[in-house]
Amino acid sequence: MKVLLSFFFLLLGYSWAGCPVGSDPITATDAEDPNPYCLAVVTNKNDNYERAYRKCWNSGTGRLARLGNAYDNNLALYKAAAASNQQNFFYFGLTYSNGSWKYADDELSDLPVTFTKWAPGEPSNPTSRSCAVLNVVDQMWYSMECSIELPYLCDIPAIHDTPPFCTDGINADVFHDR
Repeated sequence: MKVLLSFFFLLLGYSWAGCPVGSDPITATDAEDPNPYCLAVVTNKNDNYERAYRKCWNSGTGRLARLGNAYDNNLALYKAAAASNQQNFFYFGLTYSNGSWKYADDELSDLPVTFTKWAPGEPSNPTSRSCAVLNVVDQMWYSMECSIELPYLCDIPAIHDTPPFCTDGINADVFHDR
């Protein structure tokens, strides 16, 4: 009975949070970014980094995911692994530019990256492999060429701060690209 009640409250918590089906609230509500977001995994249409960035943005002023702490990184790993169909690598919002790794979203691009999960030897050759990817197999980050078509992770903005209610008015292409 305890297990059943725990499962019920877990489901209630996700529905109470108001994120669209297929997304979950993330914790990027700290000093780095005071706005709450929902994480969405796009697996049915691979894109290069630039197209993935534009599609996340066009989904309601979203962005490629910001994995700024261990919780958000682990949530992204869990959601990507559960949604993937033999896909190991997923783009998120970290890119190499002007000599350092930064998140691509406009308002936060000058903030330093404080959490990383690079695999040993990574990032490798960031001048030609300037996009970060999340590997769901070994749970590490790798640098990769931005022209490779991969599934990706989007952060979609919530419409209220407490609790994070994620907008339902998002174009469905975020979750299922036609």
